[in-house]
Amino acid sequence: MLPHPYTGKEIDIHLHSVFAAFKITDKILCATTDGGSNMILAMQLLKTHILNLIVTSSLLPIKSSIEKVRNLVKTISSSSSLTQDLKKLGQSVGEGEATHKILQDVST
Repeated sequence: MLPHPYTGKEIDIHLHSVFAAFKITDKILCATTDGGSNMILAMQLLKTHILNLIVTSSLLPIKSSIEKVRNLVKTISSSSSLTQDLKKLGQSVGEGEATHKILQDVST
């Protein structure tokens, strides 16, 4: 049972726990709501979670390649000489002055 008030975030958390308990998290295709603002928010959060699951599972076949790129970025970022070489390379191919640091990917 959900405690009152039923916020969109609370509904989302409860739905995730129910879906997990029944092992149906990856089987939800649609939902019908009463159109209340809390339910709309809960469904938006749920869509975001489902999209994240889709993207995460879609990246599994290239996981080893992603790890290699992460390691390359980490190596370049930890070496000032490699960072300078990369900036020079960018300038030589017409990319102008590099003003940004190399960033690791950020999982959501």
